[in-house]
Amino acid sequence: MLGHGIRCLSTDSIPKGYAGAWYAADASSLVQPDRSANGFDGTAIGATHSENIWLFDGNDDRIVFGNILNDVFVGDNAKFTLSVRGYASGGVLLSKLGDSNYGEDQRQFVLRLASGKLDFIFYTSLMGTPLFGVRTADASFADGQEREFTLRYDGSVDSAPGDRCEFLVDGVIKANQVWINIGTMGAIQSGTGQFALGAYVGSGNTVASDPLNGGIKRAVVYPYICTDSDVLKLKNEVL
Repeated sequence: MLGHGIRCLSTDSIPKGYAGAWYAADASSLVQPDRSANGFDGTAIGATHSENIWLFDGNDDRIVFGNILNDVFVGDNAKFTLSVRGYASGGVLLSKLGDSNYGEDQRQFVLRLASGKLDFIFYTSLMGTPLFGVRTADASFADGQEREFTLRYDGSVDSAPGDRCEFLVDGVIKANQVWINIGTMGAIQSGTGQFALGAYVGSGNTVASDPLNGGIKRAVVYPYICTDSDVLKLKNEVL
């Protein structure tokens, strides 16, 4: 067990030590099981399951897991990796966020595709600011091609938002650009927004915001920064 209390197991084909891993191939009916020892199973709302992929129609589809993984995302020295295998024309891949759409201040982060770019927005106050957005300079990712989308986040880095976040697509590091930089960087705070795939849903999960138009085969969260070799293992995993 790691110091932050998250139990971590893994298969041999991808890096060990994930805090949560969700494979569409494991899904049954509306339930998306978690392969980790933590039991963070999710419930699909609207999303369509087809063998080894979840399909999201860009309207109100999402998979919701509850208020989980604050121990991974929160703190001055939080380090984590988010990786999603899928495709999209736009919308949220992973999120933990509740904002004015839900009448609440529970802002933490969202990883999404927007205007063809992989985009990570994170907050260091639940109230809305400080607020930071980092995205890839490459805007070619909305073409419907399946890819491994990876974010490495190092909360101990305070020099600039672009230094804290690193994107890899299919195992290749991508140049990034800071497009939101409001306030002084601190830590992502502990919030009650539900962790979700395919949208952000706030604490109450009443509606899907910024819904995904695309598909997801696998999503995984590591409570550490994966090496380049680790990310290549994710990219090369046969799904």
